[in-house]
Amino acid sequence: MKTGFRFDMMPWKLVFCDMGLSQCRIVNKTEGIPLGALPIAPEPGRIPDGADHVHIVAKYSGERDAREEEKWRALMKSTARCEHGRIAGQACALCPFGRVADNTGTQVGTTMRGKAVVIPAPDRLDDIKAWVVL
Repeated sequence: MKTGFRFDMMPWKLVFCDMGLSQCRIVNKTEGIPLGALPIAPEPGRIPDGADHVHIVAKYSGERDAREEEKWRALMKSTARCEHGRIAGQACALCPFGRVADNTGTQVGTTMRGKAVVIPAPDRLDDIKAWVVL
């Protein structure tokens, strides 16, 4: 069965550098790759302004991909919303009493290690660690 979920196991990452290539080699003691030597990116416009070249450096397992993390954060927050799209405590004309009920502490799943995943307080919904009961 094929899914759209992918776990990034690539051991390297590209780091854009805005120093001149001759200066950078001396400072970082790594060889830079000119931007012109890279293949055309599938998402144009992602190269930062002022970037001169890139370095290929080791990526450690603790580093997170911000875009992937934001997708998961949006998915988790959707479990905390009422059926009309509002978060606990917000006004919602279609919910009973005109406000979204507080669903803090409601279990929405479990981790691979069997720990409960629960909806945190509304002010901690963006904190990924607040979702898992330790």
